Parts: sequence; structure tokens; C-alpha cells
Amino acid sequence: MTLGDVPILDRIQKIKATRIVGSILCGLVLTLVTGLIENRPPASIIGATHYGYPLVWRVTMMVLPQATTIILGHFLGNLVFWGCLCFAGTYIIPSIKTGEYQGSWKPVVKGVLLIITCGFVMALVHEVGHALWGTMVGGSVTFIQVFFLELYPRLAFTREFTVGFVRVEGLTGALFGTFLIGGSITSNIASWVLGLSVYRHKRRGPWAAVLRVLGVYGLLDLPLYVVLPQLGLRHWIVIGGDQPEPLIGARLMGIPDPIFYLSVILTSLGLTYIYVPQVQKYFKRVRQLITSPLK
Repeated sequence: MTLGDVPILDRIQKIKATRIVGSILCGLVLTLVTGLIENRPPASIIGATHYGYPLVWRVTMMVLPQATTIILGHFLGNLVFWGCLCFAGTYIIPSIKTGEYQGSWKPVVKGVLLIITCGFVMALVHEVGHALWGTMVGGSVTFIQVFFLELYPRLAFTREFTVGFVRVEGLTGALFGTFLIGGSITSNIASWVLGLSVYRHKRRGPWAAVLRVLGVYGLLDLPLYVVLPQLGLRHWIVIGGDQPEPLIGARLMGIPDPIFYLSVILTSLGLTYIYVPQVQKYFKRVRQLITSPLK
């Protein structure tokens, strides 16, 4: 039995044990991490909180006495799911960079660490934006948390995961709307600043890659928060807020929906032009066609 010109058994034998073990460990870590992320089912027992993705494998009861149930079959299913994704990533990520399959799981680990770290930074920017806008319109910040880190009123680690949460008291109506929309607006502004820095100065190297990832988070923050919750998803598909926070804020401020949606589209297109080189090349070709003299 062959696959192309190479026998399948030879291909299987070439799979390194380190790649398999690395994929299993990476899948295990991701499965355990999803056990900290709430995954609400359509219907559940009152007082039960469900964790795990894509399958719920941990259920806690918020009644006395507190109890935690582990669904082993779902846990193993998630382990297989995430392990297979990590295994595929050992081929896909290096091939994107070099054009060849190298079969190393290290780029996957680096990529995951980069995504998580930049995600934390931009979640912090988002929540600090909420706090700043809320304070500027007269509110009082009483609580801030990002991931497992409680930032205010005390600095401490918590057991419960949340992408980000800020509580500001003393605001109603349009002022509360300003607070709601402030998080995504701040992330969007940060994305413009980072993008223009990379684009204008033609930055290269590892730090430029970090700035680009941060900027892409800022780019996606606003449109995803507006669209996905209206489709029954969360801000970041499976994690984050489940209400279209910026849209609700804009409505409380009296901004008509067409103007708000148009603003989101325009700023998203502008940032896409900055962060996606293929889009820049496309617009350059269109401009050349328009400005070139007809023969």
C-alpha cells in the first residue's frame, strides 16, 4: 500500500515519538485548560456549572455540600480532539513558514504561548479601557479581573477563569453605554497604534511578530464582540462575553445602528489593510489598473 511514491508503512515509521508525545502532552494541557472555562449547555440542573470544550467534562454544583463530577469519557474525547489538532499543527505551522513539512511540535508550543500571552495583554487593554472610560464619565471602579489575576481592589490570583471583567458603579443610560463600548474602542485604538507603527516603519523580526499578533487581537475585538454574541456564540467563539457589549453601549448612547455598523466595518477594513499584506497587494493592483493609461 502506497501514498504517492512513498509506502504508508514507511511514512508511519518516520513519525517521531517526540512528536507524538509532544502532541499528547499539548492536548492534555489544552484539555485541562478548557476545564477552567465555562461551557453553558442549552439546559442544565439549577446550581450546576459546566466546564470543558468541546465536550463538557467537569461539572460543579454550587450548593452545599459542593461536589465536582468528572465525565471521563468526555475528558478522553477532548484529549483526542486537542491532541489531533496539536499533531496536525506540527505539520501545518512549519509548512506555512518554510513551505515544507518539518514535523516538529516545538513551533506549536511557541505559537500557543504567543497567542496566550498576547491574548492576556489585549484582554488587559480591553478591561483597563472599560475602567478608564467608566471613570472618565463619573463612575467608580470596584473590581477588575483578567484571566486568573484579580487586579483591583486587591492583587491576587483566583481559581475561577474569566477573559476579563470590570465592575463600575454609579453609571446609567448613556454614561453606562460609554463604559460598555469603551473596552472594544480602546482595543481598536491600540490596534491602530500598533499597526501604523509596524506598517510605517516596516518593522521586522520577533518583536514585529508580537506587535502584529497584539494588533490582530485588537482588530478582531470589536467586530467579533458585535457579531458573534448575536449568533449565539461568545466574544471569542467559546470564551468571553455572551452579549454584544459594544452594540448595547452604542444604543444606550443613542447612536443609530446603521452608523454604528458602518463605523465597525470601516475601522475593521482599515486595520485589515494594515495587517494583511495580501490585501495591500490587491489594492495596489487595483490602483495601478485605475491610474494606468488606456492603450
